[in-house]
Amino acid sequence: MRRGISVSRRGMGDVSNFWPVAILVLLGAIYVQAQSTNGQVSGIVNDSSGAAVVGAEITATNTATGVSYSNRTNDSGVYVLPQLLPGQYTITVAKEGFSTVRRSGLTVRTGDHLSLNFELKPGVVQESVTVTETAPLMNADQSASASVLDNKMITELPQLNRNTLDLTAVTPAIQGQGPLSDQIASLGANGYLIANNGNSYSVAGGQVNGTNISVDGNQVQDQEFNATNRSVPTPDAVGEFRVESGILTADRGRYSGGIISINTQSGTNQFHGRAFEYFRNQIMNANSWTNNAANPIVPREPFHQNNYGLSIGGPLTIPHVYSGRNRTFFFFAWEGERFSEGVLTKNSVPTVLNRQGDFSQTVINHDTNGNPIFAQIFDPFHGSMVGGNWDRPQYAGSKICSQTDISGGTCPAANVGLSTQSTLFANYLALWPLPNHAPDAGSDHANNYWSSINTTRPTDRFFGRIDENLSNSHRVNFSLSRSNLTNRIPAPFLNGGGSTTTDYDWSGSMQYNWVVSPTSIVDAHLGFSTAKLYSDGVSGYGAASNPNIDTNTWPFDPLILNNPSRETNHIAPALNIKGYSPVGGSEYDTFVNQDVNGSVAFTKVLKRHTIKTGYEHYLLRFREKGGDHTGVAWINPGGGSNQFWNNNDGLTGSPLAELMMGSSNFFQWGNWDIQPYGWNESAYLMDDWKVNDKLTVQMGLRWDHDGGRQPQNAHSSSPIMYDINAKNVLTPNSGWDWSQVTGAVPQLAGLPQPAWLSQGATGRVVLLNTPEYPQKNLYRTDWLNFQPRLGIAYAINNDTVLHASAGIIYQGLGGLSTDWFSFYYNSVTFNQVSTLDGQHWVSEFGNDHGLGTFPLQASGTNLGYFPPIRTNKDYGFQTFGAAASLDQAGTTIGHFNSPEDYSWDISVQRQLGRNWVATADYTGIRGIHLLTPVWGWSLNNIPLEYYQLGSHLNDQVPNPFFGQSQVFASQPTVSLSQLLGLSPQYSQVSPGQATWGRSMSNFLSLQVQSRGYHGLTLLGSYSIRKTLTNTAGKDIQHGGPAGMGLLQNPHNLMEAYGVALYEMPQTVLLNYSYELPFGRGRKFLSGTTNWAQRVLDGIVGGWAVAGVSTWNSKGTPVLVHNMDTGATAPGAALRWSLAPGAGVKNSNSYSGALVANGGFVHQNAQGVLNSTAFVPTPDYGLSNAPFVFPHVRNPGSFFTDATLLKRFHWSENAARYFELRMEAINVFNHANFGSIDNDPSSPTFGGILGKGVCSCNLPRTMQIGARLFF
Repeated sequence: MRRGISVSRRGMGDVSNFWPVAILVLLGAIYVQAQSTNGQVSGIVNDSSGAAVVGAEITATNTATGVSYSNRTNDSGVYVLPQLLPGQYTITVAKEGFSTVRRSGLTVRTGDHLSLNFELKPGVVQESVTVTETAPLMNADQSASASVLDNKMITELPQLNRNTLDLTAVTPAIQGQGPLSDQIASLGANGYLIANNGNSYSVAGGQVNGTNISVDGNQVQDQEFNATNRSVPTPDAVGEFRVESGILTADRGRYSGGIISINTQSGTNQFHGRAFEYFRNQIMNANSWTNNAANPIVPREPFHQNNYGLSIGGPLTIPHVYSGRNRTFFFFAWEGERFSEGVLTKNSVPTVLNRQGDFSQTVINHDTNGNPIFAQIFDPFHGSMVGGNWDRPQYAGSKICSQTDISGGTCPAANVGLSTQSTLFANYLALWPLPNHAPDAGSDHANNYWSSINTTRPTDRFFGRIDENLSNSHRVNFSLSRSNLTNRIPAPFLNGGGSTTTDYDWSGSMQYNWVVSPTSIVDAHLGFSTAKLYSDGVSGYGAASNPNIDTNTWPFDPLILNNPSRETNHIAPALNIKGYSPVGGSEYDTFVNQDVNGSVAFTKVLKRHTIKTGYEHYLLRFREKGGDHTGVAWINPGGGSNQFWNNNDGLTGSPLAELMMGSSNFFQWGNWDIQPYGWNESAYLMDDWKVNDKLTVQMGLRWDHDGGRQPQNAHSSSPIMYDINAKNVLTPNSGWDWSQVTGAVPQLAGLPQPAWLSQGATGRVVLLNTPEYPQKNLYRTDWLNFQPRLGIAYAINNDTVLHASAGIIYQGLGGLSTDWFSFYYNSVTFNQVSTLDGQHWVSEFGNDHGLGTFPLQASGTNLGYFPPIRTNKDYGFQTFGAAASLDQAGTTIGHFNSPEDYSWDISVQRQLGRNWVATADYTGIRGIHLLTPVWGWSLNNIPLEYYQLGSHLNDQVPNPFFGQSQVFASQPTVSLSQLLGLSPQYSQVSPGQATWGRSMSNFLSLQVQSRGYHGLTLLGSYSIRKTLTNTAGKDIQHGGPAGMGLLQNPHNLMEAYGVALYEMPQTVLLNYSYELPFGRGRKFLSGTTNWAQRVLDGIVGGWAVAGVSTWNSKGTPVLVHNMDTGATAPGAALRWSLAPGAGVKNSNSYSGALVANGGFVHQNAQGVLNSTAFVPTPDYGLSNAPFVFPHVRNPGSFFTDATLLKRFHWSENAARYFELRMEAINVFNHANFGSIDNDPSSPTFGGILGKGVCSCNLPRTMQIGARLFF
């Protein structure tokens, strides 16, 4: 049957003008504005003279459920039908004295706000207008932009991850990656990161992770990390998926660039369901380019994955008791995944020679010719001044002797009297297995122990929904989602690190709608989400309890053994040694995020105005409980095995040797239990004004406020804050003055004195809820967050619509983490101090030197060991002289501004025939006060004028605060650099996150779309984006230039302002679904009346293909690596400089610069970047080069994901069939180039690091599936 519009002419006049109007109004609008996840139809009813028809009854009947929505026109002829569930409707308009008009086949999609006007003619003749099932393509009266995918498109597109949010890849406005839950297999022992990582979406140029994501109107991102709840329903439970961008109406807020709305499936009057099974293994997949380039070729890792599930929906019926037809409906879905993968792990363990104390064959580096550099070991516990320099004795033959060596006479004579092998470390050596495999070429120990493990990841996801129509005026629906996941990674050997992560998530929503009168409507919503993740073996420190180990008998410092946080003596504290696999440790973490949100809205229709006002409230609760069961976070090497202090040039020393000698760094940030909670609120007033049939104006004002969070239980962890305005925090000791410093460092002559000498030592980390700081909130926020919005939609003619809008959008402070920056953990913390001056080692691993790990000081405290405290006086005594917070590297500042986007948008849409529409859409965003991570950046940075002091910044000078704190008690001298900033009482103080980011983005999208054009649904787009910013994303995991340590002048955060590090400047995107025109219901060979036709239909009929093709012509801008060697001021970056007159680029040939196995693939190859253009920057100098090169881009990418489907109908009902499918990511196995080697010190600098080496560009990955629809 040919699809089109049929019009019954009974009682109708000329309809020649109906076609373009019907196409414009009824078939038009993938670019529409959502008022909720449900849809809305409104319009004007006039008579044939153009006068308003008052009191006409408008009824929309859902053809699947039989549920009707009714309302009447007001004095201006305006009607509103709100909260329509997505689906197909028949609209009936009736008024006594006028003929009845009926229009069927109208499709309402998620968030649609459709305008449908009617003209009634006098008389009693009924008119009938039938409209095709094609959904609207063009927006006739709304000012924002949206893309909508229905369930058919959702389930046809390839979905190997079975994650609904992967659908963002097919929407033109979005750039970036989804949540880390998609990549949990690649996270290894860091599976817990799925809990504290947001997504990496940037919508229409908005800030990364600024997107608001909702399911059935329920926001599913937590406040702590802006991470998405993992219970988002799977694709088969999703009715429609919608991405909106631009300036939305005032009832939408807390976003940057756009929002994502998911509307779930609901039941109908007919029972329908589906069952499915998907299967994947390594045989179906292509091997990676990197594996194929290896010699010998590395085979694919074996794995096995099954996804299976079912869904069913219909009227909720209890036989002989209750029938839910036309009233009560249910929908249920379940999906399970069983994944297992055999993994060959390659581990590095101490060699047999290492175990004997012999490091003469230990390779620590390679020279420029690739020859190995063997370790030379020096003793940090012995030494003397020689010629003004501290001289450490070298071990002859790089041999650290044991007491057995000495007593047996096998110790070289030169080594007698030097430090011997640590007794404590001998216990650790027994935890590693002996090597069982030859090490990597050029190494003595790298990957010398191989073992096979089997990782598993069972997952189950559930969804249920009930829709209840209480009456024509009262409707309510409930939905509930659940997700259970367990990720198990066994340890590669006994006492090695394994990991188990379990994740249990819930989310739910209730929506209620009450039509009070034809002109008054009340909507209410209540939603919640809960995510609980427990991870044991965080970061790979997850050894199993071993009854053969009793650390009570090991020679630890008594303070280690008596730590109240220590819960086991059958697991050794973890050793963290660069180049070797860890042993021991039992690190764990628990994240519980709970969010409840509610809203109420009132809509009033007054003449041509639809006025809506509403209030939203959000309650937020977070808990994190974690630490290490051993009472020690980890043990690092303590340094000193290299020849010179603070000169880790890779030519001498070995971290393994340091621990063997007893040089260690015990670190414990405490075991924590933090419980912040808070609330946010919003209110708005908006007006949708239908000026006339051509012009719609939307005006609104929104107000948002984020309440500062506070601890629910201050006894478990105490809230802290950095008081940036505190003055005279410490005053110099009597008798100290600046002349003593200039006397020690004459080079200070002529330079200004530090500002703190006149202004006072500024800034203090304090405990809150104390007499000095009684406030309970962790931080203060702005209140006057008013956001005006204005949008217009103007129909230039029947085929062309112009949209324009502008407004202010408050992003909200979602992603502002309190767990890392806002609490003192009220538990024992320690950070072992090996040396106070870089010469004399004052502590050790065990007690072989008689020093102990935390030596007792004259003040009665133990150096580097901090017992719990309760007062600001005690807290200051512990922290002055050290990092501001003992628990973390950052501390929350006292005030956060409101992150805001000043946005504007203009677009033009043009209808092209019946089934096609073209759109040009431009969005501009200027962001201010953006939330950005700045950890690693210090508020006590050294002003630029002191850089000229060079290495004298490290000179020891008289300490003005000697004795005033636990750390200062052992420091009669301090580094000069510490006294040059505004906060000399701290060595480093970072705010962690701050609202100091700025951005400016421009986004242009050119699109063409069709739906139902001879079986083809297509959305093609070409997007151009340009984003300048000094940040990346808003959550803690998106570092940004300041957080990544890229600033050479840390006082100027705008030094980082430039092209966004994540920007992909141009993208061509095609997503499509095409039903081949053969077989039942198709154009050719459609007959099924006899057995021969049915057999032919079974062979050639029912075929379809769907897919997504993406081409990024250029990749992200090249970020040049900081210099690995050289010295500069603390907290500053030392970047490479550009040679005068030298061009940065060397070649445009990516293939000619290909790198594999550590070298260029082609002889006489040259990199894309010119190695001679980059020269080392002098120590303490400033580079003349930017940190990022916007005109030098990493390679772009091209890939196609596709699905091939074959349907077998087993009933006359077209909705019942069996489907076989094959789907693939990167179906053509296009191996895109990797990124450019950006390290000028690398021998392959400028080369292209392989092909297909990132998670976004996997080799072809396939799965097969079968689905039964019934």
